[in-house]
Amino acid sequence: MSVDINEELRSLISRKFLKVIPSAQLQHVVMHLGMRDETAAVVVGSNGQLLGVFAEKDIAKTLVDRVSRKAPISQIMKKKIYSVDIGESLIDHAEIMVDQNLTILPVTDNNIVIGVLKRKDVIKVLFQSYKVKNKQSKDLQKQLEFKEDYLSIVSRAIQTPLHVITLSCDYLLSHKDQLSE
Repeated sequence: MSVDINEELRSLISRKFLKVIPSAQLQHVVMHLGMRDETAAVVVGSNGQLLGVFAEKDIAKTLVDRVSRKAPISQIMKKKIYSVDIGESLIDHAEIMVDQNLTILPVTDNNIVIGVLKRKDVIKVLFQSYKVKNKQSKDLQKQLEFKEDYLSIVSRAIQTPLHVITLSCDYLLSHKDQLSE
């Protein structure tokens, strides 16, 4: 049973996500994150192009830095972000997402945001893939153990006659003088 992780990840691309414009105020973005139970907002330009991401973990930073609640999100958002083009392999980016502890991964088509991958969904798929691979590994190990047992039995069956033939030849060679008389 082969699982195509890339296709499974592709099916998890959420088309419903919080998009905000760069001039949106911090207080409104935070309010919408809470109301929609989202972990991050994608900041997009007028044509839908990806400009940045503002995540839940950034809220604490705004409090520590005493950022005004009315500050535009463009001043606070992360501008250096990971994203993936819809045509690329998602598995490599999913692993980066988990390694970098990203809550969402914007999915683009020619830099226009068309959806997001959510960390919790990616982790489920990767975990399921691990379980499948682990089961396949165990099944293969059982098959190998069976083959080893079979070969062991066959080799013992072959060794016995070979052993008898070898002993017989050794006996005949050691007693060839007596046998020739």
